[in-house]
Amino acid sequence: RAGGMHIFYFFGSERALWVPKNLELAVRVTAKTFRDAFPYRSRVAIGSSFTAVMAIGMMECAIQLNDPHLYMPLLVKYTLWNFFPSMIWDTIPADTVAWSLGLDPLEIFRQFGSEAADLAAKAKMNMGVQGLKVARSILASFMTLTQIIRVLQTALKVSEWHKEAILDGREPPVGHGIHERFIRMGGTASDVTELSMARY
Repeated sequence: RAGGMHIFYFFGSERALWVPKNLELAVRVTAKTFRDAFPYRSRVAIGSSFTAVMAIGMMECAIQLNDPHLYMPLLVKYTLWNFFPSMIWDTIPADTVAWSLGLDPLEIFRQFGSEAADLAAKAKMNMGVQGLKVARSILASFMTLTQIIRVLQTALKVSEWHKEAILDGREPPVGHGIHERFIRMGGTASDVTELSMARY
């Protein structure tokens, strides 16, 4: 836009329309949506939150082991395998992960007898594990839902902005691969322009 005039771009040729308009528009809107939805501060917050989810998962597995320092591969695998399940409040059991690594859960996990002291220690451990599961799931599901809502809201705004930007001349018209265009100087409103933009 220059002064009180709009600069309108029109196609002078329809050659090379091998990319559908809707696909090109979707790519443009998607790219800008993710740029706008995830600025630097948001990326830092997301990274910190998901790092916390993984740290909680590692603690959750560690308190069940006899000696966590000897089973770092198990801790890492348990953490990674439970990252995405955390988003839907699910958990892959630690003994399942242990078996997948060829480890015997009866040998590496804490075992308790039938004495009152042992039962109290087992209950304390189970409460700790359950508390960490809840914390992990709350954090992961909350952050996931927040980002989904953020992306949807941003996509709606970007879609509307992109439409106005094309009509105002701030963005090129849809038509990837077209190399021939001409420019018409017009007022702030034009029925011909609206028809051409809708058609092409």
